[in-house]
Amino acid sequence: MRESSLRVLVVADRPRTSRTLCAKLEGAGIDVCANVNTSATAVSAMLSERPDVCLVDAALADDALTAVVMITRRGGDAPVVILGQGP
Repeated sequence: MRESSLRVLVVADRPRTSRTLCAKLEGAGIDVCANVNTSATAVSAMLSERPDVCLVDAALADDALTAVVMITRRGGDAPVVILGQGP
């Protein structure tokens, strides 16, 4: 596996989505520093892991936009990307 300095926080509550996303990222040599499934745990992971970017599943059960707001207000300055499934 290639080494990467990019550290990613994955926020997804659907197990298949989470597994697939993490596998793809890690297969590309990207460090998944945390994989969480709620907005609250995303903030906690953001504070403890200090990732370079956060990837949030748009279908997050406790609302992806809530996760984005919580992460950006409390978590730091890493960019947050909302991932959605295409048609």
